Amino acid sequence: MDILLVLVILGFALVFFASEWLRVDITAMIVLVTITILGLIDYQQAFAGFANPAVITVLGMFVLGGSLVRTGVAAWIGQWMLRIAGSGEKRLLLVIMLTVGLMSAFMNNIAAVAILAPAVSGLARQFGIPPTKFLMPLAFASLLGGLTTVIGTPPNILVSMVLVDHGYEAFGMFDYTPTGLAVLAAGVVFILLIGHRLLPSRGTRPDLADKYEVDQYFSEILVPPDSPLVGITLNDAGFGREYGVTVLMVLRGNEKITAHGWTTLQPNDVLLVEASVDDLLDIKTSRGLEILADATLEDLRPSWLELTEATLAPRSRFIGRSIKQLDFRRRYGLNVIAIRRHERTLTDRIGDIRLSFGDVLLLQGTHERTEALRETGEFLFLEPIDNPVPRTDKALIAIGVMFFTVSMAAFDILHVSVAAITGAVLMILSGCLSIDEAYQSIEWRAVVLIGAMLPMGTAMEVTGTAAFLAGQMVGVLGDLGPVYLMGGLYFLTMIITQVMSNAAAAVLLAPLAISLAGQTGVAPHPYMMAIAISASSAFITPIGHQASVLVYAVGNYRFTDFTKMGLPLALLIFFVSMMVIPRVWPF
Repeated sequence: MDILLVLVILGFALVFFASEWLRVDITAMIVLVTITILGLIDYQQAFAGFANPAVITVLGMFVLGGSLVRTGVAAWIGQWMLRIAGSGEKRLLLVIMLTVGLMSAFMNNIAAVAILAPAVSGLARQFGIPPTKFLMPLAFASLLGGLTTVIGTPPNILVSMVLVDHGYEAFGMFDYTPTGLAVLAAGVVFILLIGHRLLPSRGTRPDLADKYEVDQYFSEILVPPDSPLVGITLNDAGFGREYGVTVLMVLRGNEKITAHGWTTLQPNDVLLVEASVDDLLDIKTSRGLEILADATLEDLRPSWLELTEATLAPRSRFIGRSIKQLDFRRRYGLNVIAIRRHERTLTDRIGDIRLSFGDVLLLQGTHERTEALRETGEFLFLEPIDNPVPRTDKALIAIGVMFFTVSMAAFDILHVSVAAITGAVLMILSGCLSIDEAYQSIEWRAVVLIGAMLPMGTAMEVTGTAAFLAGQMVGVLGDLGPVYLMGGLYFLTMIITQVMSNAAAAVLLAPLAISLAGQTGVAPHPYMMAIAISASSAFITPIGHQASVLVYAVGNYRFTDFTKMGLPLALLIFFVSMMVIPRVWPF
């Protein structure tokens, strides 16, 4: 009965992870509460996940990575990449992939992609090459680069800690390196020789009107002299609140005025609005306004205004909140004209749309307002910028602390969790980042996800679910030998990680690997290595990893673009892993 309950809960968890009906951390907490209330684990086991060394290590690595960003070390690496890249497409592609692979070995791969994506996009436009040729390889190389060290990505840390929990020797700092370098090299060679031909030559198009398909939503409406709206502010007029109409600009004679909530309407004002046809008809009927000719995006481009594209930063506080909730126009003085989400452009009642990671916003406003928003760190702007990097005087200290942390873990002087948290503390004490910035650099959703899902692994073991599933796999593949069992485990993990967090996939499959090792009488290390690599093989869909989500809309990709290149890449990495893992980690 307990096994059935665990399998049902696991099934529901997979559905919710894949559909994202709820945030992944909320889903994980629901799973934790459910298995505890049902008595599948006790309360001590339920909360042991948050005290697990894997969680502490991930926390420390987020802070260490944040320090490299705050002190300009990561930006310096990006600038170095641009200096040596040259203008050839293949050379540039090679430098991009090797650079992000190196960065991802020692810092969060999402952060590495976020740092390099604007520079890569700008460099592509500079040389007249579609950014689609570079952004997807950037994301994929970050995933492969994270496989070269134990701290490169959460699944590496998690499977290592699971080994320790079961009395086995953990993976060392560079135990991943032989296999990780092999798959990184295979991936880079594949993309250079074959993969780049499978990428679309679809530019992100300098014509923003075409890209966002917004011209059809712009109109001009006249405020007649006898209108009851004369003399009241746009806020009081309730255009957005009552009708879903966004007023972008007020045309008053020859003057173009950026619309604000406190702008007072005057007779014969012409309002440049963004609205659907139905909303325009509603406002014409109820307010007696006159609809004039359709406007164009060019009407939004007086010399003192600019149009800018920006995407939400990985840890932005704006994720999950709407434009109205943020009071965006009043607080930042910018209009949100459209939102590009995956392959769709959202323009209808834009103020009510809850923002998601990966959304790209088309913004209109003054240069000063745009720069002010840039400084908040909530957005990544899609053009390279030369803003001064803060605390560059601490860069050498940050490099030294990072070297110290890696060395302590590599030579087993300190456990990797102790080394990571020690390095984080040293970064704060040395002024590389403040305590508030340290908290901001942590991806708390990932921390909660890992801490809440680790007890699910415990439940799978104590109820016998892991042993049951392992027995089924042994019954099907056992006669073929451990390599085939490893291959089956790899494929199962690879399929799951296409639709859910790689950390969650590793947590769920690690107990199965331990049970497989026990039932077949072999060491679990090759099985666990296979899980770590396959959990980061989220190439087939754009939703399997946040690095792919980040470049999805930014690069103007389609869902199938990822499958075209990601599927053969995933299969290649599978075959390379099957050849390398048994040689490095014999059964």
